[in-house]
Amino acid sequence: MRWPAVGTAVSMRRVVLDSDRAAFDDENIHDLYSTVAMVRDAEHVSRYVFRQGLEEGEEGAGASIQLRHDAPVPVGATVDVVATVTHAEGRRMETSVEFVHDGEVKATATFTQVVLGA
Repeated sequence: MRWPAVGTAVSMRRVVLDSDRAAFDDENIHDLYSTVAMVRDAEHVSRYVFRQGLEEGEEGAGASIQLRHDAPVPVGATVDVVATVTHAEGRRMETSVEFVHDGEVKATATFTQVVLGA
């Protein structure tokens, strides 16, 4: 692996869909961007920057994630999800992820990925 430099950032823009709402036992709880959907998107955008460091034959997986909501994001909102490399050493890379809606950070995450194999 040859990690991208600390500070390297990758972003993706998405619209929060009905399928991104929290639902339990087929019942929608609220019309907001769910924690589960945010975790998925934090991993998705972090994967973009992680794979920049992988060499042929290498693969990786998520090892840990912490996510905090600072404010709700409604269904239909456009969100920029930005992953920034904060640490990359050995077989581990960590990204800080921000969920930005209307120019404000609505949630943050820290995601760690590791290179698999020997």
